[in-house]
Amino acid sequence: MGDDSPYANDPTFAAAFAFGWQSYLQRGQSAVTTPVAREPLPFEKAEPELVSNWRSIEAANKQTLPWEQAREAARDAWNRVQEALMDGSPKPSAH
Repeated sequence: MGDDSPYANDPTFAAAFAFGWQSYLQRGQSAVTTPVAREPLPFEKAEPELVSNWRSIEAANKQTLPWEQAREAARDAWNRVQEALMDGSPKPSAH
């Protein structure tokens, strides 16, 4: 997963890409597996929480990449994991 993403191996965006797929596994996947909700959680609905988490990480690690720049890499990873888990075949994301 991520080998064909422009963000996965780019040193500038790799942390944001990893944050995106890890966040989906922690937050997004639970939305699909809860008895009440069976729909995947869109990135945009999770984004307020993701922004807060990224900024906490950014402050703790003295990251230099603000959310506004990290957002697309995180969204790309989130969508790739979501699609792979939903139908087993990741698709390129639209930027």
